[in-house]
Amino acid sequence: MKDLFGQEIPETRDDVELTVQQRDKATFKARSARLRYIENMYSGGYEFLTSPDTHYLFRELQAAFVDGSFVACILLSQAFIERLLEDRLVGRSLNGSGESLSMTALIAEIRAKKLMHPFLIEKIERLSTKHTPFVHLKNFDYPYGINEHSYKNGTHTDADLEDEAKETLGLVFKVLFTDLTPR
Repeated sequence: MKDLFGQEIPETRDDVELTVQQRDKATFKARSARLRYIENMYSGGYEFLTSPDTHYLFRELQAAFVDGSFVACILLSQAFIERLLEDRLVGRSLNGSGESLSMTALIAEIRAKKLMHPFLIEKIERLSTKHTPFVHLKNFDYPYGINEHSYKNGTHTDADLEDEAKETLGLVFKVLFTDLTPR
């Protein structure tokens, strides 16, 4: 916008807008790199294979990763995997009852019917065990706690969380593209 003399009138921004603008500028390259990471693993177009609720979980976990909300990404990944497995088992009446199952019951059924490679099943179980401290109170020295892990490895917790989020995303995409058929 210009004044009567043709000079640009600077836009006034409140503190909130300035804070968001500064954060955007400071995190732009990192967010771009994380989006490229996702795009290298996933070209898109498979969301129609899931229920609407599962689709929204999938979108949110990707957005959380790109934004750098790694704990949210990890927890949403757990929810997505559980929901996806449930969609596939209950939705196809593979469990016979049509009832919702817990993650433990889903894994037990998948393992019993040999619907997924044991290595992938173990990864899903590890995800659930390893990130329990984000949901349930554990002792400070819980072997899977982020503090304990960072201390033992001499790494920063933020770097560990980003690595965990990347690993979790890899598992999400693997589960998304795995057909539950007897092996």
